[in-house]
Amino acid sequence: MSARPKLGYIGIGLMGRPMTLRLLAAGYEVAVWNRSRNKLAPVIEQGAAGVDAKMLPEALKGGFADSLPLQIFGARMAARSFEPPLGTSAIMLKDLENAAAVTRETGVPLPMARTAAELYRLLGAQGGSECDPAMLVELLAGTR
Repeated sequence: MSARPKLGYIGIGLMGRPMTLRLLAAGYEVAVWNRSRNKLAPVIEQGAAGVDAKMLPEALKGGFADSLPLQIFGARMAARSFEPPLGTSAIMLKDLENAAAVTRETGVPLPMARTAAELYRLLGAQGGSECDPAMLVELLAGTR
């Protein structure tokens, strides 16, 4: 049994790939997940274990990254299951725009909320305003 902890890494981008490769070279067991599966190949070839997106909500359950929206929408996104809809993208956009209004009034920046609002605007421009908010994963995957 190894004294080193098993590690998980989400996102194999500019920083994720070299960090994962260094961890593998140092002898750590690393499980990885990335939105674009093709970016996983180099780290899997070096010994990392790929993680099925369907496992993420359960794997994060009970930790600091957990939330009820993650448990509900994360599972729907991973399974590409959008029926029956649980609200609409237009409602999600309205809520994000309300949050943006508060940030303007208070001066508290919410850059990720602004980014999410832009993505929901794009989804709406492609005819997805009445779609389940989890449908955003299709936009991000380039399949919508």
